[in-house]
Amino acid sequence: MITQPNDEDVQNLLDRNFDVDESMSVLVSDLTYVRVGKQWNYVCFLLDLSK
Repeated sequence: MITQPNDEDVQNLLDRNFDVDESMSVLVSDLTYVRVGKQWNYVCFLLDLSK
Protein backbone atom coordinates (compact mmCIF):
# COMPACT_ATOMS: atom_id res chain seq x y z
CA MET A 1 0.00 0.00 0.00
CA ILE A 2 1.43 3.38 -1.03
CA THR A 3 -0.21 6.56 0.21
CA GLN A 4 0.24 10.08 -1.06
CA PRO A 5 1.44 12.73 1.42
CA ASN A 6 -0.68 15.71 2.32
CA ASP A 7 1.37 18.72 1.22
CA GLU A 8 -0.98 21.35 2.61
CA ASP A 9 0.43 23.75 5.21
CA VAL A 10 -0.97 23.43 8.71
CA GLN A 11 -1.60 26.51 10.83
CA ASN A 12 0.64 26.79 13.91
CA LEU A 13 -1.98 27.47 16.60
CA LEU A 14 0.33 26.89 19.58
CA ASP A 15 3.24 29.00 18.32
CA ARG A 16 5.49 26.83 20.54
CA ASN A 17 3.66 28.03 23.67
CA PHE A 18 3.56 24.77 25.61
CA ASP A 19 3.08 26.38 29.05
CA VAL A 20 -0.50 25.28 29.70
CA ASP A 21 -2.14 25.32 33.15
CA GLU A 22 -5.63 24.00 32.48
CA SER A 23 -5.89 20.24 32.07
CA MET A 24 -7.27 18.98 28.75
CA SER A 25 -7.25 22.48 27.21
CA VAL A 26 -4.46 21.71 24.73
CA LEU A 27 -4.14 18.23 23.25
CA VAL A 28 -1.76 17.11 20.54
CA SER A 29 -1.99 13.87 18.62
CA ASP A 30 -0.29 11.64 16.13
CA LEU A 31 -1.79 8.92 14.00
CA THR A 32 0.08 6.07 12.40
CA TYR A 33 -0.57 2.53 11.31
CA VAL A 34 1.30 -0.66 12.05
CA ARG A 35 1.11 -4.09 10.53
CA VAL A 36 0.13 -6.87 12.92
CA GLY A 37 0.15 -10.24 11.26
CA LYS A 38 -1.63 -9.76 7.93
CA GLN A 39 -3.68 -6.75 9.03
CA TRP A 40 -3.00 -3.01 9.25
CA ASN A 41 -4.01 -1.38 12.52
CA TYR A 42 -4.27 2.33 13.25
CA VAL A 43 -2.70 3.72 16.43
CA CYS A 44 -3.55 7.20 17.68
CA PHE A 45 -1.65 8.89 20.50
CA LEU A 46 -3.08 11.83 22.47
CA LEU A 47 -0.94 13.98 24.73
CA ASP A 48 -2.23 16.58 27.20
CA LEU A 49 0.22 19.52 27.33
CA SER A 50 -0.86 20.74 30.77
CA LYS A 51 1.55 20.63 33.68
